[in-house]
Amino acid sequence: MKVQLACISVALAVATACPAGAADWGPSRGGVRDMTRDSGSPHPVIAVPAPVPIPDYKPNWYFRFDAGFGAITQPSFSESGYQYGGLINGGDGYTGSFAGGPDLQSLDPTWFSSDFSSLATFGGGVGYYLGGGWRIDATVEKRSNDQAEIIGSDSWESHSYYDTDFDGVNDTYGTDPSGNGDFDGDGSVADRRTTIYVTDRIDVDGTVWMANAYYDLGSRRGFTPYVGVGLGFVWNEFDRSHTTRIESCDVESVCTTGTIPVDSFTASDSASTISIAAAAMAGLSYDVTDITTIDIGYRYLFMGGTDFVMDIDGGPSRISIGDQHVHQIRAGLRFNVE
Repeated sequence: MKVQLACISVALAVATACPAGAADWGPSRGGVRDMTRDSGSPHPVIAVPAPVPIPDYKPNWYFRFDAGFGAITQPSFSESGYQYGGLINGGDGYTGSFAGGPDLQSLDPTWFSSDFSSLATFGGGVGYYLGGGWRIDATVEKRSNDQAEIIGSDSWESHSYYDTDFDGVNDTYGTDPSGNGDFDGDGSVADRRTTIYVTDRIDVDGTVWMANAYYDLGSRRGFTPYVGVGLGFVWNEFDRSHTTRIESCDVESVCTTGTIPVDSFTASDSASTISIAAAAMAGLSYDVTDITTIDIGYRYLFMGGTDFVMDIDGGPSRISIGDQHVHQIRAGLRFNVE
């Protein structure tokens, strides 16, 4: 009984000592949630921090890496300056039209061939976003190797002339004790048959340097179609090797068993030239991430013709290769940076 009275006394003492504090926490004055009310409230206001804004990522620069493959139209291919015939007859007598042999003549165009059928390019570059859908870049690409060849042979028959009246002018054919027939149809008997063999190979490669401008046509779900143009130059690199072999035989005896090597000479050289390049492009890019974009498209590439000269047996020989038109499918990656 005494314990119960003591508890009741303590409870009454607490209730009478703290009436205002209890009222402050009651429903009439608000709870903890009311401490964040406006400045008119007698209670302190706790500030709620504003959300941190997420920056809108807009890259300025990008790097690109591309590979392309496509068809190339066969360019024209020609040689000028190299001639054979004339006095090439094994050192016995004369040749030329007056002697039943050929005059000096150029290489036969039917001996020419080339394999300019496809072209691959590999390279990279750096670009800049101008804004408003425009961007530019500069690229350098290595082109695949192509070859051109000249392979052929020609034969003619010649006759030995003798100075029968000892006036210093060779004016008659020599005798033909073996009685060989008229091989070349000129009404006379040939003394010697001469054959020339020509082998010439040109390797063509180099690099394509371009400055390009593009217009992005708008993005939807990460896909962006674009069109573009480019202008630049091609650094052409040539490696050429040439071999001429001359053989001869005496129609009256040796030609029935074989030929005799008369002469041969080789030449090789490397050269670099520059020709104009231009391009037109259309394609589609896809944003894999904020910094990585896949780029697939078509490119028409024009590479201007060029020529170079190499010395062969003391004389100039000029190889000319015409304009090249390339249609490529290209694929690559762009990496955006700030």
